[in-house]
Amino acid sequence: MYVKGVSSGTLCRVYLRSDEGKLLSAGTFRYRWGDDGSFPILSSALDLSKTKAMEVRVGGHAYFAPVADTDLEASSTHNRET
Repeated sequence: MYVKGVSSGTLCRVYLRSDEGKLLSAGTFRYRWGDDGSFPILSSALDLSKTKAMEVRVGGHAYFAPVADTDLEASSTHNRET
């Protein structure tokens, strides 16, 4: 998931949405960016086998990415802002 326009140091909240639609808190992080071109890898102790999507809330915006059954990595081609 690529989110554009977020200031470095902004608090981000991560949630996982289950197949049944239940939203579970998966933690927080501070958004940091630099010139090294690296991307953070998020992980969770929650069971990803029953997870349908990941949601990242930044300020007043929410960003979503599906969690694939076989790949468990969020796809950057399905980002949407609400």
